[in-house]
Amino acid sequence: MSDPAVASIQSDGGGTTAGTSCVNCGAAQVGRFCAECGERQPSDDDYSISSVTHELLHDFVHFDGKIWRTVVALLTSPGRLTREYFGGHRARYTKPLSLFLVVNLAFFVLQPHTGLLQYHLSGYVDPTYDAGGKRAALAEERRAELKLSSQEFAYQFENTIQEQKKSFLIVCVPIFAAAMFVLYFGRRHYVEHLVFSVHAYSYYLIFLGFLLVALVYLLITGLHVVGLGGSPLTMFLQTELAVDLALFLGMGGYLYIALRRVYGDGRLPAALRAVALIAVLQALIVVYHNALFYTTLRAI
Repeated sequence: MSDPAVASIQSDGGGTTAGTSCVNCGAAQVGRFCAECGERQPSDDDYSISSVTHELLHDFVHFDGKIWRTVVALLTSPGRLTREYFGGHRARYTKPLSLFLVVNLAFFVLQPHTGLLQYHLSGYVDPTYDAGGKRAALAEERRAELKLSSQEFAYQFENTIQEQKKSFLIVCVPIFAAAMFVLYFGRRHYVEHLVFSVHAYSYYLIFLGFLLVALVYLLITGLHVVGLGGSPLTMFLQTELAVDLALFLGMGGYLYIALRRVYGDGRLPAALRAVALIAVLQALIVVYHNALFYTTLRAI
């Protein structure tokens, strides 16, 4: 027995419907798409395998294309996404928060293979970095409370911190935006800084997780090819100082261009603010590193 609601809709012969009112909002004289609410009207074709497959493919390609277009704009034109967003040109690009979540997910899928941000229990309790042994004492206290062996506790810590990394990093974004609010006090709304910060952190994750690793790999490979595999430069490229220098140059260049494009800064103000923001970024990474230890202990 057919559904009365479906039966009441007459086909126009081409698979589309010619109902007298929209099935979603009730507006009169609708065609294939309602002019009032945009709802597509049901038809016999909606229930075919080809139609369902076409819709799935269309949605995936549309989303995929939008993401890639957004990422390309982010990497090749610093500040452009923020300016376009506030200029009302938003349909072509992925929304700021959606972009950040996608990049954040991709980063933490590949991050364990990059050698960066490798936070382990052994590093936290290492006497070289654990002044006074405070973290080691807290870890031991928590281990005893949970009645776990040292090996079991370390295993639980490693698994838990991987999950904490993914969600905790987003807290840095509003703090970064607050620093920008101070630097531009009285000139811009906080939300504008927040959107800029989301784009800046998205770039930071891409640079840190993909571009930096690829650049170092290519440089080291090139040095090996020309017979300089054991040179001081090759050794330097594998140090933490080299990573910090690359981050300073990579993020500094991005922020300098983006600040000029979005905020209209002159050369010197943009350079000074870029350096200040890199200092904030580095401080947030230190805070992020330390806070992860305590949140992970509580989450185990």
